[in-house]
Amino acid sequence: RLKLSWFLYGILQHCDLPDLVGSLAPRSCWLLNASNAESEILPESKMKAIYGHAIEVFKSAGAGDKLKLLVRTLEERPHTFESWLKAV
Repeated sequence: RLKLSWFLYGILQHCDLPDLVGSLAPRSCWLLNASNAESEILPESKMKAIYGHAIEVFKSAGAGDKLKLLVRTLEERPHTFESWLKAV
């Protein structure tokens, strides 16, 4: 059963997502197909640049493997969701 407490509705009105992600270390965090303000999916290289500080925070916490920045096709998404459910 999915716990809705994992989702924070309206949080982006109060903070930036990269800062919020960094604050989650060392807990697991997966970002799937992050997008820009125009709803364009960001390539992995751009995600790594934007979330660079969060990546460093996770590494410093000994949890570098817990932060996943994923770009997946529509066909790959069900498998990714299934993997996420098994990981949490």
